Amino acid sequence: MAKRRGRPPRSEAERAAQRTRLTEAAMDAVRAGGGDVSVADIADSAGVSKPVLYAEFGDKNGIADAISVVLADIVELRIPQATGSPSDPPIREIVTAYIDGLVDTVVAEPELRSFIMRSIRSEDRGLVDNALARVVRLRAEVLVGNLGIEVPTDVLTIMIDGLFGFALSAIESWQSVGSPSQDEFSAGLADVAVASIAAIGSRYSAAPTTPETAGTPAPTG
Repeated sequence: MAKRRGRPPRSEAERAAQRTRLTEAAMDAVRAGGGDVSVADIADSAGVSKPVLYAEFGDKNGIADAISVVLADIVELRIPQATGSPSDPPIREIVTAYIDGLVDTVVAEPELRSFIMRSIRSEDRGLVDNALARVVRLRAEVLVGNLGIEVPTDVLTIMIDGLFGFALSAIESWQSVGSPSQDEFSAGLADVAVASIAAIGSRYSAAPTTPETAGTPAPTG
């Protein structure tokens, strides 16, 4: 008796398309149902069974991580002037653009933010133990490196994680208070971030680093 041929394995492109479709369906379910939406509701929105979701994402926290990566990409899409310019804009402009993008995204997607924060606060997950924090960390490390600021990797990781946690907490507080304006709030966050980067750069650089000189190549010769 001939063996029944099983379904051929999916290609890498097919797997990526499947993950994208499921992530988008999860985001739609969260937008409709709020931050406490269930995995069953997400599965219904995606038109699949819960085991299919678990096989793709592992658990509900994995779904939140996948959504976090999408939001990180959205943040970068909102700031092309800071990441696509060949003229290396000043550090304040870059940092402010990143913060504006983060705040814009959080304001535009309150349900997704709630879903991610519930995931972060569950099962002893730390504020930086999630995909959004990891993506921000990686991209911020590249940014600092491109600015010519030399900082030990472990120190840079701690600094970036600290700034990320501070920013999320500040955004949450700002939204509950309802003031100041978004422009003023973003500028204040940028002041803190720029001063922190300048201070850590000065500690580990031969030449003093200030918010005005951070990102400026040191003179040679």
